[in-house]
Amino acid sequence: MSAPDAELVGGAGLEPLYVGAALLRGRLPDLRLRPHEPVDPRAATLLGELLDRERRGLPLSLARVATDLPADVLAACGGPVFLAECFDAADEWRGSLELRVAEAAREIRETARLRIRQRAAEALGDPDADLANVRTLLREAEELLEEPQREESLDLADFGLTGEALEALRTTPDPPLVRPYLPPGLVGLVVLAGSPKAGKTTLSLELALQGAFAEDGIPALRSLVVCAERPAKQLDAVLRRLDANADRPRNRADWTRRIVISARGSKGAPRVDELLALDPKGLAALVGALHAARRDGDPFALLVLDSLSRLKPAELDEDSPSDMTPWLGELHRIAHSEGVCALLVHHARKGRAGAREGDGDPFDAIRGAGAILAVADVAIVLRRPAGSEGERYREILARGNCIPDWRGTFEVCGAGHEPGTLYRWRPIDRTAAPELADVLAVGEELTLAAVWRRATDANEGEQPGSVGYETVGRWLRTWGARVEVRKGPSNARLVRRAS
Repeated sequence: MSAPDAELVGGAGLEPLYVGAALLRGRLPDLRLRPHEPVDPRAATLLGELLDRERRGLPLSLARVATDLPADVLAACGGPVFLAECFDAADEWRGSLELRVAEAAREIRETARLRIRQRAAEALGDPDADLANVRTLLREAEELLEEPQREESLDLADFGLTGEALEALRTTPDPPLVRPYLPPGLVGLVVLAGSPKAGKTTLSLELALQGAFAEDGIPALRSLVVCAERPAKQLDAVLRRLDANADRPRNRADWTRRIVISARGSKGAPRVDELLALDPKGLAALVGALHAARRDGDPFALLVLDSLSRLKPAELDEDSPSDMTPWLGELHRIAHSEGVCALLVHHARKGRAGAREGDGDPFDAIRGAGAILAVADVAIVLRRPAGSEGERYREILARGNCIPDWRGTFEVCGAGHEPGTLYRWRPIDRTAAPELADVLAVGEELTLAAVWRRATDANEGEQPGSVGYETVGRWLRTWGARVEVRKGPSNARLVRRAS
């Protein structure tokens, strides 16, 4: 659009909000978020960028705009915070933004067509008019008229892989699976659900600690913990308890530099509240924090979000698929575009099947809309075994479109610990049997429960529960004919044979 046409559009009664890229070139300086507000040149740049995105068919969500804008442009316009303020201030940017921009663009084109035709008619009536100028004006009008129907030159290779590109994909190595219950390469959205006191937050913090020390095959990584459930001091206490009860020494000074906590009571962090509500403004702040860490040369790789019910915008209903799908979709997009593992803590339904061992499908226990399970790359259900065994163990069940179904058991409280408190996450191999000589002497006779207590250093009188009895059953298959099972009046007993 030429400069005279841009000036005409500015005087054609159109809202300056819709003028477009001409604003970037300073042709329409009278831009304001509201007619009664003073002119803000930062908004001019942002609105121009938005209209450019609309013409190119790019997403117009706040988090996507904040992510895709060049860093220097976003910084010059006041950063993600000002961008969020613009979205909040302009009703036209909410809900029907794409429609309103498209309508305004059509109105601008029509106004320009009329003006060009008027100038062409005047030139035709002028005996001194240059014929070449008249033809140019008519051609401009035809181009404007045809613009909406003009087809872009497309290359099918831009839309999919075939031939050599597909062959190259087949030879690309798959990212490592560092934990059987996390997505490959630690990139994706994970929903971690469980009942109260199951240990969801504790497991998340344990993963952050393991990443800080690169333990058991997990790569060295930095973690950002965003928690709206507990204050920062309580989270630090959990980290210190896990640190002190780990199977190997951990240097506290090291992990305090590798874990960042954003929670209530985070003194000295004036912008922490922006992350504790992941509305469009909060999502933009979250992306900004990830970018800031990357610019500093120490990017985040694990993102703990605790919890869904506290962090989601208040107006969203977790039981509504139409509410949860786009919000979770944005978290999914951020996880993949930023190359992080986003671990979203969630709650299990009260009294719903699957929340405890022995119930139905455990994933039915995930509270809320089915989209919560459908959008995530991996869903994890954390549950307590039945009976007193629930004080000592936790069971993890994982399911996802990028991992095989997996089930594992962890000891969280040892014999010398206070029952009901989680001190560690020690994996238990149910298939590995202890040495028979360490459990039973030749000719000695013990109940299954006593064998389990001796092998696990459990307290006297503690019962193994379903996990314990299943474990002893696996040991019996390993020991084979070296032990004899004798049925007693109330329970079975084991006797070690002489040979």
